[in-house]
Amino acid sequence: MKKKLTAVLLVVALALSLGLVPVAPAAASQVTDTYTSDVGDSVRMLEVSVPASGPTNFTALEAAGGWTSWHSAVATDHGSWADISGAGWIQSNATTSYPGGDWWYEFRKTISIPSEAANISGSIEINADNANEVHLNGDTYCVPNPLNDTQDGEVYGTWADNYEWGYINTWDVSSSLQTGTNDLLIVIRNYPVGSFNPHGVTYKLTVSYEIPDIEKTMASDGYLGDIITVTLEVENPYTSATVKDVIPDGLRYILDTFMVDSGSGPVAVTPTIADNTISTTVGQGDFTITFDVQVVEVQCEEVTVTNTAELWYDGDPVASDSKDITLWPYEGFVKTFTIVHEDNLNGAIEVNELVMWDMNITVPNNVGWNIVDAVLKDNLGGELGMAGDGVNNDRANGTDEDNGTTAWGDVEMEYNTLHGCPITIKTPGKSNKVHFWIEDIDIDDGDPALVFVLGIFTDYNPGKGKIPGIHSYSSPGTDYYLNSGATLKFTDTSEGGTGFLLSAHTCPVLIDVVPPITP
Repeated sequence: MKKKLTAVLLVVALALSLGLVPVAPAAASQVTDTYTSDVGDSVRMLEVSVPASGPTNFTALEAAGGWTSWHSAVATDHGSWADISGAGWIQSNATTSYPGGDWWYEFRKTISIPSEAANISGSIEINADNANEVHLNGDTYCVPNPLNDTQDGEVYGTWADNYEWGYINTWDVSSSLQTGTNDLLIVIRNYPVGSFNPHGVTYKLTVSYEIPDIEKTMASDGYLGDIITVTLEVENPYTSATVKDVIPDGLRYILDTFMVDSGSGPVAVTPTIADNTISTTVGQGDFTITFDVQVVEVQCEEVTVTNTAELWYDGDPVASDSKDITLWPYEGFVKTFTIVHEDNLNGAIEVNELVMWDMNITVPNNVGWNIVDAVLKDNLGGELGMAGDGVNNDRANGTDEDNGTTAWGDVEMEYNTLHGCPITIKTPGKSNKVHFWIEDIDIDDGDPALVFVLGIFTDYNPGKGKIPGIHSYSSPGTDYYLNSGATLKFTDTSEGGTGFLLSAHTCPVLIDVVPPITP
């Protein structure tokens, strides 16, 4: 039988190796496990063929022939036996021992202590009819017991019945306990006394240890520019351990916000920063760590990321806790397309058809401070040209000059609505794929969103062997990328702000291309 009690002790100290003077340590979470004799124990007995004088030591006992097989213990009781609170009496499946000779019994139980347990201690209370001996992980505990000097407790050799079953022995077994599996073996000897000679054992093994723990709290939702406080409640039973926190994508640690509180107020500590992991070495005790992160990047759809904190000891994680945070899109930052020209006026995008769109990108200010010098970037699909891209998109044949009208697809820069912001358009490589960025975007807090309007169109296909004047969508299909999704970047320039570069994204726009349709 096993009973568990967990109690979080008071925080009384903290020892940090970085900038904090160690003081008297506090305990971590105290755990007490109680194991008692019960019918779950295994038992075997040494039959009466053993000579009356018996084996002289444990080694000889183990080597003796005639042991029965292991079997489950059964409950028993006797009014004269001294009981142990919370523990029952058990025996083998033989109801009595026989007066014709000595009988030995071995009772076995396996217990487990968590691998991360520290400061393990324990004691066992035991009584048996008649003599008993405790073996725990190879260590032996037996009488003569200075606490009960009326007993001689002869487990081996000649014996005298001194009513051992009337006394309870208690042993400190702390030095024998270990993390992982612990083997408890109890030997009892039942003297051949009387015609009815019951046997039995009762015991209670109490094991105490400290368990490390780490518990994280933080906001469950994040928006671009938000500053979020992460709190770690740490219970460290070791002399020294390392706290690690892995910052997920989209969040960034804010320097000089790392604080440790041992109960007397927060103290600034400089953590170690490696890639997206921050860590610090701590001493034994219970304490609170806080630090701030900022939401620096959001996607076009909500994304849930996981923030994990761990306590490491001796090269291994011994405690961890994780919290999910949902990063929400930058509200109002959207991109739409409107067809303003098509050769075949039916609303479908056809193979080899000249189609022109207005691409509208709406850029709002939702952060609570003035946005200054923002940059808007985007890439178009390889099949598309852009107003002002400077590429000669011949539509009639390979030599004719385009007339600059919307109908032909070559459109001047003036077509675009840029709100006075400079735009750079690059068409690198033979494909003339368009990359562009708009700079120096300023939007004061409270001002309406800016809507940038850009003309784009199906481009001349420059591929080898293509017929001059044929447009790029040369085969039907679904989910062609009209563009890869816009990116908006600006710096946190708020009063007392982080100065971090913040990023938001729109989703790619996909279109379907159908075979040519006869007008």
